[in-house]
Order: sequence, then structure tokens, then C-alpha cells
Amino acid sequence: MKKIIALLLALMMACMMLPALAEEVTGDWYGILFGMPVQLVLNADNTYSLIIAGESAGDGTWALKDGVVMMDEDEDPANGFAFDGETLTNEANAVTFTRNAEDIVVITVGAPAAAALEDYAGEWVCRYFEVNGQVVDIEQAKDMMGMNNLPAMVIEGSSMRVTEIGLEALTDSDTLEMEYKDGALVYELSLGDSPFLTVTVQMLDDGLANLCMQVGDDAMNLYFVPAAAAETPAA
Repeated sequence: MKKIIALLLALMMACMMLPALAEEVTGDWYGILFGMPVQLVLNADNTYSLIIAGESAGDGTWALKDGVVMMDEDEDPANGFAFDGETLTNEANAVTFTRNAEDIVVITVGAPAAAALEDYAGEWVCRYFEVNGQVVDIEQAKDMMGMNNLPAMVIEGSSMRVTEIGLEALTDSDTLEMEYKDGALVYELSLGDSPFLTVTVQMLDDGLANLCMQVGDDAMNLYFVPAAAAETPAA
């Protein structure tokens, strides 16, 4: 009988703690996802909103189950965020949220810098790409993007070949004969009198090489490191 009473008391105490834990987890949380700043707001009415790089990325409902914050009635703890009183962590996506927005350090890249033609020579591997002005870690995002391999760029003289980004679909070739001018490599493809595609490879002052592909008013920026440095973890 004493064991049964003890068990009932333990269950009652656990039930009393649940509202307190739920109250502790509500509020604003800050983290990094694929290199982008993320704000997660957990409201007391069990609704949430997600803000990525300053833009609304959706909302829904949340619940605290066995110490894990679960979203939108998901039942798999691997998709949730473990709550330890101070942080929310999803190990599968290497995301940790804290209460302090100042803990969030976003990825930045250097400024354009003129370079000699020979400085571009060799093999380069993509480390970052840009989305809405935000630099993103491509290694972390490639599975979500359905990429099997990271984009690679090989430059020999003024010839440039790049893989995994579909450039050959626009140019009918996987190798571009570029022009070296003003310290950068440039390729232009025109339709009539108007430029259709402009590809620029520009060295940055932090050692990265920026590959910019512009079609009309739309531009895509990728940032590469020398292949020899590709094994070094991103900063």
C-alpha cells in the first residue's frame, strides 16, 4: 500500500510540474539554422511563430511532451527540441536555441578584392551560398536541397568549369571561356543586344572566391574555398 501511495504522490507531483515547465519554455528563443538567424516564439496559448533571417517562415501549434517541444502534433521526438531549462536543442539538425539573441553569430563574407589571374587557378569547393542577402552554410543545407555533392569549380587560365549548379543548361557547355578584367573573371552571354547571362568570379579579401551568376535582374551568389581548405570546418 505504501508503494502505491508513493507512486500516486509521484504522479501527482509530475502533473503539477507540467504547467510550470510549459510556462518556462514559453517566450522568444534564438538560434542558427543553416547559418541563418532564427527566432522561435512559443506563445502561452500553445501557438508558435518562426522567423528566419527576419522573414516569417510559418506558424502553428506546439506542445511540451516528456521534456521535448513538439511542433504541429508531430509524435517523433527526433523532430522536436529537447528542453533542459535553458536551451532548446534538435540534435538531428544541429540547432540549439537560447534566450539570448546576442549569442547568435551569422556568417559573413569578405569584400571584393582584385587578384592576379594565377590566383584563381585550381580547384575550389563551395562553402556558402546567398539567399535573400543572407549567407548560408551549404554543407548543412545540401540534404534539404536534395544535393548529393557540393558544387565544385575548376579554373585553368581563363577557363572555368563548375558542377552541380546546372550552368551548362544555360550555356550548352560545362566549361566557360572567361575574360580576365579588372582583377576578376567575367563571362557574358547576350540575346540580341541585351545581356542574358553574366557570370563573374571575384576574389574576396578573406580568401573566398565569389561566383555570381546573373540572369536578367536575378542573381545567385556562391562562395568557394580552395579544395585544399575544404576539409577545414566552416567558421
